[in-house]
Amino acid sequence: MCPQIASGGSAETSSTAAHASGGASLEQLRLTAELASDLVYQTNPAGIIEWVSPSVIHVLGWNPAEITGSPSIDLVHPEDAPGVQAVGARSYAGETVEEHVIRLRTKQGEYRWMSVRFRPVTDDRGTISAMAVGARDVHEATIAGKAAQALAQADSALLRATGEGGLLQRVCDILVENGRYRAAWYGRPVNDAAKSVVQVARAGNHRGYLDQVRVTWGDAATAMGPTGNTIRTGKIQDCRDLQNDPKTGPWHAAAIAAGFGSSLALPVFVDGQIDGVLNVYGAEAGEFDHEAQTTLAGLADDIGQGLARLRDRAKIADALVNGVDLLAATVKTRDTYAASHQSDVSTLAMRLGQVLGLDDNQLLGLKLGANIRDLGNIVIAPEILSKPGRLTPEEFDQVRSHAEAGWQIAKRFHWPWPIAEMIHQHHERFDGSGYPQGLRGEQIVREARIIAVADVYDAISHDRPHRRSPGEARALEILTAAKGTEFEPDVVDALQQVLATGYTSGTVLKP
Repeated sequence: MCPQIASGGSAETSSTAAHASGGASLEQLRLTAELASDLVYQTNPAGIIEWVSPSVIHVLGWNPAEITGSPSIDLVHPEDAPGVQAVGARSYAGETVEEHVIRLRTKQGEYRWMSVRFRPVTDDRGTISAMAVGARDVHEATIAGKAAQALAQADSALLRATGEGGLLQRVCDILVENGRYRAAWYGRPVNDAAKSVVQVARAGNHRGYLDQVRVTWGDAATAMGPTGNTIRTGKIQDCRDLQNDPKTGPWHAAAIAAGFGSSLALPVFVDGQIDGVLNVYGAEAGEFDHEAQTTLAGLADDIGQGLARLRDRAKIADALVNGVDLLAATVKTRDTYAASHQSDVSTLAMRLGQVLGLDDNQLLGLKLGANIRDLGNIVIAPEILSKPGRLTPEEFDQVRSHAEAGWQIAKRFHWPWPIAEMIHQHHERFDGSGYPQGLRGEQIVREARIIAVADVYDAISHDRPHRRSPGEARALEILTAAKGTEFEPDVVDALQQVLATGYTSGTVLKP
């Protein structure tokens, strides 16, 4: 933990002290000035404290030598440790993390509220090799401050969200990790006979509370609590004493066991209709003052806007899928071979993408790109595409032009995936021997590298107008022989895995 810049002498004086105390590097001195904290410490990737500023003796009572070489997590209050570990992991992953309020242990065994910031320390190659943590005294974390901490991180999560489930789960995680609330969950009303509320996302140390409680939104006793009332009225419900409020009677025992003192239920609206309820739990009674409620209500509004944006994006995706299907149908009418080959390649490409760990959004883009990879064939004469004999050099050049022609058409559209690039690059080869640009390795978009393997495998496995197929086994042999040269090794390995499951050309992809 570094020199005391925030509450004492100049940065120059503090830097000198840091250097004298433990040989601080220029990087450490830079981070000391940047963090401008009561104290700073540096940890390695294993979480071991490598360097501590002398001010730690005034802030926490430790001599730097007493804690250097020990796990930094030992200084953190046990309830705050999971959040600190999660934030540290995200920092090492390159994510920028806002200030995080936690409790640090003093030498006397007490805990002191500190606001900490994580800053990566990089080596000469730009690789994160350590983490500098600046901590400043906040005396006592305020109620509103906890809500603000959560909101600051949640807003960035909303901007990056690619799916509803991930968005809601990340918000719940942030409320616990950054807001230091005991637990959080998001519930959606179901219009069934029981008027149920289903848990969509949850986080925190709820000690079984969320597994035990049954919440509804009709007129039963289980609907009279904060969540049910919020769904019926569309208004925030602040339960200041969760363990004794008559309205929360069905959950008193579970709340006591979980250590919940208060709760806040916030309605989330999407396009004017209630979508669900964000529930937040505090350890103390009366934990949600007016300012905290206002801040968290703003978060609920942001969630509603984020969900609306994701659903609008899904509608656009549906429209794009329909448009791609239309384009694919147009290609099929001009190329009888493409009619079956097109969908087979798309199916196999998706299987390969699943093995390679692509997410649902990437898989959808891969499917669409594979479906219209030969879009440029619409500018080639049908008699050339279906010619039974060998093509002349001029005819072969025309066929090769389809990648460029398809790209010229596809690039006019604003795709949320690299569709135009997939079309343009699916005949490129890993070693640069492909066409039309002679790209190599990672110059080729990943989806195009996947489509290339699926396309070649399926093409060899089927009869073509000018030759009989040598069979699926021979197709795999050819691709395996070209692994690492023409085709990306990981994709060929994925093909081998898919074929080992019994996949054959024409297999229907199951969800």
